[in-house]
Amino acid sequence: MDKTLQQQLNDLKQQGLYRSLRETGSPSGPRTQIDGREVVCFGSNNYLGLANHPQVIQAVQEGVQHWGFGAGASRLVCGHQSPHAALENRLAQWLEKEAALIFPTGYMTNFAVLSTLPGKDDLILADKLVHASLIAAAQASAATLRVFPHRQTDKLKRLLSGGNYK
Repeated sequence: MDKTLQQQLNDLKQQGLYRSLRETGSPSGPRTQIDGREVVCFGSNNYLGLANHPQVIQAVQEGVQHWGFGAGASRLVCGHQSPHAALENRLAQWLEKEAALIFPTGYMTNFAVLSTLPGKDDLILADKLVHASLIAAAQASAATLRVFPHRQTDKLKRLLSGGNYK
């Protein structure tokens, strides 16, 4: 019998896996305000501190003044703007690669890669606690996805050795 939604939520709370939105009252940084109090932030993606860097803020302001805000449409439909093309070219040169492609978010990167590159004969194995974007992207692929319990290397070994993963 399926668990009710409330039972599933209670299970998550008991396991310490229940999540809820929290309001921040300050810019992203090593210290931030959450729910009205200052805390040390260990979960930010702003680990280089660029989100608040004065030169980045100035460049964004200048970019918005010149280019406006947002692309307006898919780059395949309406093209992409010169700053994006320049960044991709510079990245490709720096990496000594033929080309580079930038994505607006990690989610979009994961989705683009995993939903397109693996084929129907491929197998994607994922720890149950990987980021949800990886699972969603793998599910969108033609590959077979098998999720194993967190840190259960015995199950992973069975899957890697060609064991039954259906």
